[in-house]
Amino acid sequence: MIQIFASDYDGTLFRNSTVSHDDLEAIRTFRALGNKFGIVTGRTIHSIQAEIEAYNIPVDFIVGINGGVVLTHDHQEIFISDLDQSVVDASAHSMVPNIPLTNLDVLKKERGVQALYLDASAHSMVPNIPLTDLDVLKQERGVQALYVVTSSPRQALALTNHINQHYGALHVEANQNVCAVDIGAHGISKATGLQKIIDYYDYKGPIYTMGDSYNDVPMLKAFQGFVISTGEALVKEMGVAHYSSVGDALSTLFNKK
Repeated sequence: MIQIFASDYDGTLFRNSTVSHDDLEAIRTFRALGNKFGIVTGRTIHSIQAEIEAYNIPVDFIVGINGGVVLTHDHQEIFISDLDQSVVDASAHSMVPNIPLTNLDVLKKERGVQALYLDASAHSMVPNIPLTDLDVLKQERGVQALYVVTSSPRQALALTNHINQHYGALHVEANQNVCAVDIGAHGISKATGLQKIIDYYDYKGPIYTMGDSYNDVPMLKAFQGFVISTGEALVKEMGVAHYSSVGDALSTLFNKK
């Protein structure tokens, strides 16, 4: 029976600023046995595709923007969720208080996928996709998610709570991802995105997931959830097992039928 393994990227597959050779070899071995491996991430599709190409990661599916965009093995879209334009307008005013919205990214692909990245100026993170201005962004349509990078997990948690408490009427939902806050459509998550893949391919085998932070919780709880040993303490409590790497987790499944 085919086994499905869905891994988070940042902090899970991508650790210490790289994707390890051992993890890549384990993925290849897992797939060579007839199983399916995919990435389920909060990143935009453009951003994660750049990472997949850079490290030559073999994948059978991609779920981006925390379930907001779902791609098949041949990069065909099977699901896209757009935010209401009022969410983009609100982000320029009171939704993101006390965080300078200095760098913004609008992603435009041939397929029309677009997303917004909000980068707090105090953070050293450098996006791997082009940036544009807020005034330009406000003229765009089809924005799937907002990303705010804060200076600390504490600030990220406070912003997550602020958005969820005060902006529910905009049908938006925030999830903390260590120092970042992922803002997407309400009811959309890594679990719903992965379920789109399962339904599309009519997968019947066991579904394993692996993550490290709070935005991974929906898929960890919905499916067999593993947590990286360096993950958030509260998230680790929700996992059925902890592993030091994706490769270690995959190795436990090699002989399962």
